[in-house]
Amino acid sequence: MNNLVSRVKATGLLQGDFTLRSGRKAKYYLDVKKSFGDPRLLNDLADSLYELMRELKPTCVVAYGFGGQPIADVMASRHVELKLTRIRDSLKNYGTGRQIEGYEPNSFDRVIIPDDVFTTGSSLKDATKIIQPTGAQIVSYGVIVNREEGDPSSLSAPLVWLMTAREVMKS
Repeated sequence: MNNLVSRVKATGLLQGDFTLRSGRKAKYYLDVKKSFGDPRLLNDLADSLYELMRELKPTCVVAYGFGGQPIADVMASRHVELKLTRIRDSLKNYGTGRQIEGYEPNSFDRVIIPDDVFTTGSSLKDATKIIQPTGAQIVSYGVIVNREEGDPSSLSAPLVWLMTAREVMKS
């Protein structure tokens, strides 16, 4: 795991003044999305995160947001037991007008939702609101980095993570 931490730090730790999605101000930014530019690192991160959730026997992975989509794509392509669902921020106003694309989960599905960073969980909560009407059971959320600023218990299922921001800063 230390290898992953140092690789994420090398590609994505930025120092300065930043505004996070939550509106909070921060002196550092973990741009995990930069890590996704290295296919080996992206595969290693997605595989390691999936391993934390594999025992829950997920049937579907949900791709949401710019940070979650690459992780979900890799999980689904490397673990053929997972169906891939993509969700949009909002309904399309053309074509089919759908918000859920690809596989549409149902009440028999056990869903996992990955993301790059957990700060307050707002993007995971947004994804949850879109998926819940399908009747699928969300069994876990997974992130590469937990900033340890939000409350994971505010989510509707357990949150797992590969590393904390503190671990990245110390490595």
